[in-house]
Amino acid sequence: MSQLREEKSEKMRYSALHSCLWVMFLLLFHALNVDGNSKGAIQGAKWKPLCTLTADANKVYNRALKLQILITDYTKAATKLAVEAVAAAQKMQNAEAHAAAIGLVAEIREQLKSKQPEIARCYKVAVETPAFIGYTHGRIAEFLEIMGHNRGASNYGYLAQLSSPTSPATDAATAQLSSCKIKPHDITEGPEETEVLTKKGFVGMDHGTGLVDGVLTSSCNEHCVLTSATATALNSDTGPQEDIPFTNGYILKHQTNTARSSQLINSLSKQAKGLPNKGQNQQYVRLWDKYVQLEGCETSFKAGFSKPEAQTLKQSVAVLTALKNIIDNESGEYDLSKDGEQIKTVAEKLFKHGEDNYPEKLYKEAQAKTLRKTLMAGNTATSLTNLETPIDLQIAQMYYTQRKIDGFIAKLKEAEEQLSKDKLGDYGAAAAEHACNKLDGEQKCNTDKKCSYETASDGTNKCTYNASKAKANNVPVAPTQTESAKKTTKKCKGKKKDDCKSPDCKWEGETCKDFSFLVNTKSTLMAATFLSFFKIFHPLFPC
Repeated sequence: MSQLREEKSEKMRYSALHSCLWVMFLLLFHALNVDGNSKGAIQGAKWKPLCTLTADANKVYNRALKLQILITDYTKAATKLAVEAVAAAQKMQNAEAHAAAIGLVAEIREQLKSKQPEIARCYKVAVETPAFIGYTHGRIAEFLEIMGHNRGASNYGYLAQLSSPTSPATDAATAQLSSCKIKPHDITEGPEETEVLTKKGFVGMDHGTGLVDGVLTSSCNEHCVLTSATATALNSDTGPQEDIPFTNGYILKHQTNTARSSQLINSLSKQAKGLPNKGQNQQYVRLWDKYVQLEGCETSFKAGFSKPEAQTLKQSVAVLTALKNIIDNESGEYDLSKDGEQIKTVAEKLFKHGEDNYPEKLYKEAQAKTLRKTLMAGNTATSLTNLETPIDLQIAQMYYTQRKIDGFIAKLKEAEEQLSKDKLGDYGAAAAEHACNKLDGEQKCNTDKKCSYETASDGTNKCTYNASKAKANNVPVAPTQTESAKKTTKKCKGKKKDDCKSPDCKWEGETCKDFSFLVNTKSTLMAATFLSFFKIFHPLFPC
């Protein structure tokens, strides 16, 4: 009986030992299996979009620079067109061109003013977008470099070959990462299209749960400690207690590779409340938002500044206000109910479709290669549109302004010369007669272009004024003084030297003589000259 009990006890001990060994085997097998699955290399299909995104980053740097240049060119073209118009009007020297230039400049100013908020926003976008993608670029590049270079002697590594995405085998880091653009290139303006970062989202980045076993290759890779799901393989104190945000959060590492809530970023769109919330991938969402704004700004400024057309100009309140303020010399914004139709009519007459009308005539004049003399060296003829900077155009404007001044001075000089021709001794027919009477002898008298030696009715010879001879010899003589001038003559006659004062009287020789008609004649000619000048440049608003 005792022997039977011992045999039974031995069987039980054997069975328990067998069960224990079996359990240990199962646990060891499970541990080995978990260890094997959790230490595989990251599949090529999962890390390739990150590699391509580094190349996209370099393209975005170039496009951001291009956007800044587009914005600068836009404002530069608008400013240049305005100065071109003014210079062309100075060159043409007529009232219509002057008024058209005023209207055109006013419209350009208004368009630039309305564009300023967008210019400021897009300049900001051109700076922010490279900053956002630069940060993500650096995070991804660091991860890929570490993973690409951290390989074991058996060619095991963290990044599976792109050609064999399920194999744990890796290439040398140089070949492995050759398609990536880990380091930023020299920035040059360019319009390159991105592949992963698009307006729709991050193409191919369709894994949103972080680093899980399904992202890894199935083959065992004992070297891939950083991707291990075994806590002690990562940290001797049972592993990290916080998720590790590899690649700016896209490959989020939990100590046991437990899946996190899915936060897909391969398809994105703005919501009514703003940007979608993508948890650990929110930095990617913010980057995407900046990129979408970048594309919008590119579209807005790509075409450059457009020349205002006639239809736009004649309907513009800014144009009508400028014509009112500058041409009509009235203050305030144009208001049809208060200012009437006159300004509006002027704008409609000025701005019409076709190259023979404004503003096309200004544009055409600016393109004419007739400009030679500026501050720049050389005599090659050029056009206003070929001048590179607003400063060059201002120099041309000064050139044409000076030509206008020269023309005005020439008119004044002509008037003065006319007055000099009219000045004959005491001036006027009476003065001419007096001057001829003073000449002695027939020869001296007849030599004078306005005098003739004649025999009087009493038989005496006398040198007298010959109006026909003076006219034939182109010697103009002012007409005989008017009654008012005669009265002035009487007023001057008999005055002593100290009392003989201008402007009506002047002491000459031994008598006080009348000079009021000279002043009147000169004033008349000067007034005529100014009126002529005014009519040249301001016929739009007749007095």
